[in-house]
Amino acid sequence: MREHLPQTRRAALWGCYRDHFGCMLRLNMICLLLFLPMAVVLYLKESLLVNGYQALGEATAAQINSLYIQLHGWLGLPEAGAFLLFILLFSGVVRVIRQLLWDEPFSFAREFGIGLRQCAMGFLKAVLPAVVFWYVLKWAGTSLMAGILSVILFFAIIPVCVWMLLQTVYYQLRFTESLRNGIILYIRTLPATLLLTAATVLPFWIIFSVAPLELGKYIVLLTLAFVYVILITAVWLLYASHIFDQYINKERYPEIYRKGLR
Repeated sequence: MREHLPQTRRAALWGCYRDHFGCMLRLNMICLLLFLPMAVVLYLKESLLVNGYQALGEATAAQINSLYIQLHGWLGLPEAGAFLLFILLFSGVVRVIRQLLWDEPFSFAREFGIGLRQCAMGFLKAVLPAVVFWYVLKWAGTSLMAGILSVILFFAIIPVCVWMLLQTVYYQLRFTESLRNGIILYIRTLPATLLLTAATVLPFWIIFSVAPLELGKYIVLLTLAFVYVILITAVWLLYASHIFDQYINKERYPEIYRKGLR
């Protein structure tokens, strides 16, 4: 029976929180736990950076840049590893969100496990190019080249990676197919994708830009992990469902066309 289902994606988002608040709260808690390793690595990196700056005393810009690059060489890999661990486990979370948005009966543990089995490697492949690019970018330090690479990362690499992740939640595709589709979907949805990417990335970027080692910074970071990540993920999934219905599902996957809607 489909009569109880919402008519719009916006109503589906509201209904998801209204009807499954306890489940969404559980997902928020899981997301907070997954963020903890990244917060620990970030704190350690900033501690060493501050101590290094204090040891340098009256340092030149070149010395500060050199220290930044050295610390990235030591802690960039653990930082990237913590993020990849988050992405791997987050695949189970996204699977559960998808089922909630479809408003179908399901077992939380079972769907979480299916998400890990079916999506984890796809998630890893999708984000690995962005993580590698980020790690190389940090070796540029605070130079003009670092700024140029940051623009490329935000405007070219991250949006395509996001569309690859979204495809992994709904379809079983080869990497090359996912990459090609990700580029096409990004181009077709350029303004909306950039807006959603900014809404996803900028809150965390702003926090990371705040003066290091302030307790409030980490409280806000973990609060965002608790209240915001699941919400923005649900918004991405609903928008992706709309785009997939428009370009893919109606002809190729009619069984999931307007899935979760009347």
